[in-house]
Amino acid sequence: MSKILKKLINVLGVIVILIVIYPIGLALGFRFIGGVWPEWTGIGEFLLPPPEYQPAKTLWDYLELLIVPFVLAVGAILFNKAESKSKIEIETKRAQESKYQNYLDKISNLWSSDAWSGLSSSQEARYMAKARTISVLSEVDINRRKVIVNFLRGGNLIGEEGVINLTNAEIMDSNFDNLDFSYVDLSKADLTGTSFNGSNFFHVILDDSNLSRADLSGAYLSEASLVGADLYKAKSVKANFSKADLGLADLHDANLKDAIFEDANLVGADLTGANLKGADFTRANLLHAKVSRKQLSMCKSIDGAILPH
Repeated sequence: MSKILKKLINVLGVIVILIVIYPIGLALGFRFIGGVWPEWTGIGEFLLPPPEYQPAKTLWDYLELLIVPFVLAVGAILFNKAESKSKIEIETKRAQESKYQNYLDKISNLWSSDAWSGLSSSQEARYMAKARTISVLSEVDINRRKVIVNFLRGGNLIGEEGVINLTNAEIMDSNFDNLDFSYVDLSKADLTGTSFNGSNFFHVILDDSNLSRADLSGAYLSEASLVGADLYKAKSVKANFSKADLGLADLHDANLKDAIFEDANLVGADLTGANLKGADFTRANLLHAKVSRKQLSMCKSIDGAILPH
């Protein structure tokens, strides 16, 4: 709600108190203290007036004159506000759709052109495709972001043989559940608060990325590289980090319940306050990691693990 509208509502509230609530309260005070209603309220014993008698205006007469215009004015203000908000939402959606379609058209044209086969060796073309992709992912809504990633994966534009990497991408608070990010380079990407529930991150590169408050529950991160990654308060229940490299990663206060870290590298990782109940650290390297004995006692297994001194 805008500041102007808030001020207007406050002013209207004061007016309501002055012209409606205060007179009614005053009238009630007269009634209960003096036992009679004041004449100006128009309430009380009815006496037949003389033929030429002109009664004074009562409280109800004034309220009848003021309440209806007041209600209409407030209604008009709220209606205009709602209509303005609706127009803004429509324009925003229209702008996002335009950016989305423009991106798909340009990438599709490039993909279908004869020059596409040479993209892998053309640094300029790769940079252009990456810049457009990162830009549109930060500008469109959550649903379109997911469609774009599926489009890129379907065209083999990202992944092991892809020509587009997503390093330094800013795609926070998105929903990428059950998507395939295997072999994608997301190093230094800002993925704060994004949901990757059940997604495939096999051999993905997430070095120095920001995954704080992200949801990686059930995700497959085997052989992924998360060196120096920020997973503060990340939810990774039943995630599979087997053979992953989490050296110097920040996992403090993360929920790692029932997660798998078999043969994973966690040298120097910060696990302070992390929930390790049921987690499997079989043969994991926890040298110099910040983790308490109490936390380790909650794990499913630490067999063969290299523990901090």
